[in-house]
Amino acid sequence: MFPHLEKNLMLVNASWKPVQQTITNASSSSASSTPIAFSSPPLSKLKRIYLERIEDLETLPEDGLQNLISLQHLSIAECRRLKSLSQGVQYLTALTKLEIRNCRMLDLRNDKHGMQWKGLKSLISLQFTGMPKLVSLPLGLQHVTSLRRLQISFCSSLMAIPEWICNWASLEQFTINTCSGLTSLPEAMSRLTSLEMLRILDCPILLRRCKRERGEDWPKIAHIPNRYIF
Repeated sequence: MFPHLEKNLMLVNASWKPVQQTITNASSSSASSTPIAFSSPPLSKLKRIYLERIEDLETLPEDGLQNLISLQHLSIAECRRLKSLSQGVQYLTALTKLEIRNCRMLDLRNDKHGMQWKGLKSLISLQFTGMPKLVSLPLGLQHVTSLRRLQISFCSSLMAIPEWICNWASLEQFTINTCSGLTSLPEAMSRLTSLEMLRILDCPILLRRCKRERGEDWPKIAHIPNRYIF
């Protein structure tokens, strides 16, 4: 159904099944010895995919994601049945921007060994918004050392920012918005020497701990040039 999309695929209030069928068939054709009509798999030239309110989307197809070799931007929003991203995310080696918003059933804890994220060698910008099952950041994210911008918003179950964020030596912008479960910042914040901007919004405990000169977490963030904490 989508044989030669060149740049963008946008699905809003639509069914996932036609896309699933296209990329699954592409994977099957690529794996077989039967000649195929296309010089490259369907969707292989796609740069951006936007998925919003896709009611039948429960997981991303692991095999099909291997064909998205040019994908740079993946946005998933308000897919209320989405439960997992699948291990296929590791094949998105060209991905620079990932946005996940208001997917309330999505649980990222199933990637215990971090393989899901290790392939994202080009990822620069990451956004998690409105994810009540996000208790901790996925362990595999520590391998995404290319990350420059991170935004975490309205994730009330998030309990801590891990010490391994010091691996993000290129991180320049970090936003934490309305994450009431966070009670402190990690010591590793002081080692993020490339961090130019920190925003902490509507996080009452962090607001107190980050008060200039007096807060317990102030020494961890004092080196950051631009701080917006309120």
